[in-house]
Amino acid sequence: MRIILTNSERDEIILWLLCETIPGMIVSSNDLKSFKKRASRFFYCTVKNQLLYKGGTDVYLRFFTLDEEQFKKDFITLIHVQNEHDGRDRLYYFLKSKAYGITTRETSDMVNGCEICRSRRALVTIPIIDVHKRERYIVDLVDFRYYSDVNDGVKWMLVMVDTLSKYMWTVPAIRTIFMTFGPCFLLHSDNGREFCNDTTHHLFSSLVLQYEIYCRKTI
Repeated sequence: MRIILTNSERDEIILWLLCETIPGMIVSSNDLKSFKKRASRFFYCTVKNQLLYKGGTDVYLRFFTLDEEQFKKDFITLIHVQNEHDGRDRLYYFLKSKAYGITTRETSDMVNGCEICRSRRALVTIPIIDVHKRERYIVDLVDFRYYSDVNDGVKWMLVMVDTLSKYMWTVPAIRTIFMTFGPCFLLHSDNGREFCNDTTHHLFSSLVLQYEIYCRKTI
């Protein structure tokens, strides 16, 4: 069960760890035994002047009381920024090694409220609707350079798919497709370096072709 303390309960544990002062509210032996058991889970760091939770052998975690909610939020925010705005899960598991009692809900609220993280989320895109065959092709390159010596010197394989019919071509010469069926209206690829480089940019400019690396809307 997760330990939750108020500031006064924290101070009582600190006094016990430093000079074994028993809190005045404890009157029975069972209460004293329970208090000692709870206090044994903590360590007081005189250098940092902080009460730390024992997370294991030589593992001491930052501890926040109920009255230190704002300090906890500031701590989560600081770690989030220092870790270059990690996502909720990565942030949560990293915080588990630094502090005690931080929940996934708290990390989720922190990430959801971060303006930088919200700006990084994928933008809502409008799908491209195809109504005719061979209107738009999706192309991608398969890298065979590592196996070119056992593949008759072939270094690349271009895969082309018609987005409407899902028909796929795998032929050695790409010109065969265009010479047989004619050019398409849209040629769609990913942002790999084989497509996004100075050579392709120069080619598109010389052929007066419209080229967009990323667009939210296609008209």
